[in-house]
Amino acid sequence: MYKDITCFILCGGKSSRFNQNKSLVKFGDKTLIEVVVDLVKPIFQNVVLSTNESENFEFLNLKSSADIYPEKGPLSGIHSALNFSLTEKIFCIPVDAPLVTREMILYLADFKSDKPVVIYKNKGRDFPLLGIYKKKLLKTLDDHFKIHHHDETKTKNWYLSLQHFFTLIDVEYINAEVLPFYNEDNFLNMNYPQDYEIIKQKLALR
Repeated sequence: MYKDITCFILCGGKSSRFNQNKSLVKFGDKTLIEVVVDLVKPIFQNVVLSTNESENFEFLNLKSSADIYPEKGPLSGIHSALNFSLTEKIFCIPVDAPLVTREMILYLADFKSDKPVVIYKNKGRDFPLLGIYKKKLLKTLDDHFKIHHHDETKTKNWYLSLQHFFTLIDVEYINAEVLPFYNEDNFLNMNYPQDYEIIKQKLALR
């Protein structure tokens, strides 16, 4: 069990494409958030929910961190998590990716890199919400939000996106497809109602 890495479950999205709070959708007798909590709790001593609606998750008896800059997307959640964390490294996992495996998490947690971010790349796509982030990012992130958090122009989503932020820093990309435990299903996100049935079937087969 890792004591030097704090795990943050990112569950602050609006679920606008899913038409309801996806974190509380049931898979059998468990909610989606419980599926992810059960995955990470045996791995990390400290598990925290990144959410602005902590009242929805009181039944989990976990700590939570709210966004310092609300309504600014997942980069804001990571920024707040790094501020909240007492450890130098954090592990982030999105609540809507319940097919992530223990092997995937352990590989990221053990990966040696001097870069401030370590994430997977699968079929040419980055998976920035599943990764290791280090506190040495905080100065850059603080400055970035001070400059852009008030921007209400059409470009605001780009400046506060992870894709843009990654152009400003060094990122370690791990090619998931070459790893022995690789399965493309593990990178499925539950973005739309139709994804629920697909993921439910795959979880049942585990």
